[in-house]
Amino acid sequence: MSSILVLSRIYGNKVVSSIIKYAVKNLSVDLVILVGDTVSPQIIYDIYKTTQTPVMGIPGIYDDVSVIKALKEIDGFLEGQIKNINKIKIAGIGVSIDSSINSLVSKTSNVDLLVTYYPGRKHNPLRSNGLAKIDKLIDRIKPKTIIFGKGRGKCVFNEHYIYPGEGFKGYFTVLSFSENLLLEKVKCYDIYSFL
Repeated sequence: MSSILVLSRIYGNKVVSSIIKYAVKNLSVDLVILVGDTVSPQIIYDIYKTTQTPVMGIPGIYDDVSVIKALKEIDGFLEGQIKNINKIKIAGIGVSIDSSINSLVSKTSNVDLLVTYYPGRKHNPLRSNGLAKIDKLIDRIKPKTIIFGKGRGKCVFNEHYIYPGEGFKGYFTVLSFSENLLLEKVKCYDIYSFL
């Protein structure tokens, strides 16, 4: 089984990143995915080096080029890319929406996990505004699960969409996949109760 820890909107909170490092080790996580607004490249390097766990991510609207550079340096930049981790096909859309969509449409038609900063409009569990462009891509590449990073509050999910919660407030989500790559379990955490 593979397990992925997902968080978004850390906003450079070093207390959160310290506890995330503990959670990665304690939960035997195989991959960390940052879904935008990490803000600090140091957090990316720190999680990656301390836990010896792959870290991937997409930029959010508050991330500058230093975050993109850090993700590229550890081979974790997902914007407009498709990566295979433990046979799970992961695609990403950050803030360069149009170029990412064009790139992904030309590369694949089947994705296990789509990581996107903005949600689509359909099936969005937060019932917030989303982008129709994201829905069109979802209809085209047919991801089994969609994780989005722009939202408010704690973790929310339905059968297809997952919002990991506001990272700077201590929320994160762990996804567990079966050996045949099906999403088996979604568990939401509050880091302060996790300890």
